[in-house]
Amino acid sequence: MTPKFNLVHDPWVLVLDADRQRHEVSLLTLFREASRWRGLAGEMPTQQVALLRLLLAIVHRALRDDIYPDEALQRWGTWWSEGLPVDEIVAYLLRYEQRFELFDEKCPFFQVAGLRTQKGSTSGLTKLIAEIPDGDKFFTTRAGEGLDRIGAAEAARWLVHCQAYDPAGIKTGAVGDPRVKGGKGYPSGTGWCGSLGVVFAEGENLAETLLLNLVYEEPSPEGDRPAWERDELLTSAVDPWLVDPTRQRGPVELLAWQGRRLRLIPDDEGYVVDALVCYGDRAGLQNRHRDEAMAAWKRSPAQEKKGEYGPVVYMPVGHLPERAVWRGLGGLLAGRTSKRGAVEDAERLSPLLLQWLAKVTDEGYLGGDHPVVFHAVGVEYGSNDSVVSGLVDDVMSLRPAVLTDEVLRGAAMEAVAVTNDAVGDLRNFAHNLHRAAGGSSDGARERAGERVWGVLDAPFREWLLELSTSTDVDEALTRWHRTADRILKQVGAELIDSSADKAWRGRDVGGRFVDAPIAEAWFRSALMKKLPRAYQVSAAGNNATSSKEAS
Repeated sequence: MTPKFNLVHDPWVLVLDADRQRHEVSLLTLFREASRWRGLAGEMPTQQVALLRLLLAIVHRALRDDIYPDEALQRWGTWWSEGLPVDEIVAYLLRYEQRFELFDEKCPFFQVAGLRTQKGSTSGLTKLIAEIPDGDKFFTTRAGEGLDRIGAAEAARWLVHCQAYDPAGIKTGAVGDPRVKGGKGYPSGTGWCGSLGVVFAEGENLAETLLLNLVYEEPSPEGDRPAWERDELLTSAVDPWLVDPTRQRGPVELLAWQGRRLRLIPDDEGYVVDALVCYGDRAGLQNRHRDEAMAAWKRSPAQEKKGEYGPVVYMPVGHLPERAVWRGLGGLLAGRTSKRGAVEDAERLSPLLLQWLAKVTDEGYLGGDHPVVFHAVGVEYGSNDSVVSGLVDDVMSLRPAVLTDEVLRGAAMEAVAVTNDAVGDLRNFAHNLHRAAGGSSDGARERAGERVWGVLDAPFREWLLELSTSTDVDEALTRWHRTADRILKQVGAELIDSSADKAWRGRDVGGRFVDAPIAEAWFRSALMKKLPRAYQVSAAGNNATSSKEAS
């Protein structure tokens, strides 16, 4: 007998309450009590992203059918002030509740009924649950029975996650897929989100989070529907209409894109004991910046040279695991779409999400000084994208005024740029000390950079959040220059104190004599050029950085 598990009615989504206690809730309960929940609580950050995107696809379809682009701003403002229109969302879910059956014999949710291989083989639960290279799970508490079977609720969460973030690599080939050779499905890329450096906004509760990420920047094209609304059921073969590169896609399709053909295999008790994971439809990444709201984009000379996608081609920007999200602030804020229209052929484009939040702030619906938390999540893949080698999970708080005010935005970007340059000077200082002592590797430079970025992190985040509509930008930049100067000198002093005796005696390096005092003098001179505001004369007639502090 086929077990029953309906995502609309049965609890499966993990949420946090106000006391940060976890609960498993159905989709109906989640939306009906959206303002009660603090936020989502997936088993890992990428699962949280995948689930949020699924929820957004539902909200989009429930609310935007009767919305014209010119009234989208006003409607969003009404929802923000009066609350998420829950009744409409609930009605939508009840209309399609049958398509949310996890084990339905004809159209199981996010799966393909009857999916099989020529030899009847399967993939195992390890291919459904996120792995790291050595085969251990990200959550090592799973053991024993947990590896042999999982509950339907957890299986549903990993199902949604697998569609979004599944690695590439050779997979089991499904019967009916013409791409299969020798029983194997060959790489066609990671899940859609795996190619993105995802950025999403977090509100004070789940209702706010859903609204903050509900972007109506572009009108939805005809046919922009999720799989559960389509009469045509997916099969193991590629859907020519879905993958047609000339067809305009929309936000809903990408929010709920099925890059894999999957089938969960339950036992009679309703536990999932196995899974089959095969390749599905591949969504091209080129020029999806008007459909995919949660990523920044940059021009790709390599893609433009091919000439297949026009003279200007944008590709998504990923996150760097070793770099805090605020250090990439310039890329997130660049190329904003203003009231006058898009920045023509900009090298970089900020996420459509940030552009939308700037627009609702400009229109007065979202307060410019209302703090918003931006969450950055990404996956680092290894071995030709066939395994997950690391995760990016970082947050950054700022006020929407930074998105809309040219002066505030410029100040934030300038602060990041000058800090990056000044850190480069500290790295050079560490390298010079190392060379003066007879060393030759770049290890000292890397270690110094890691150390100082760690010390700068919290102060910069605090400074960034202080930028508001009432900020004196000159004073704020001066304050940051002084803070950065103080921290860099502090770390520089640590380098001096830990330097080898040989560094004080010095030696010829590249035709120049270098010792510790000379290297320090170069470093301090560079800081004066990179952080000039730290050395300006104050109104009281004293230097911003006193001689005592500089010593």
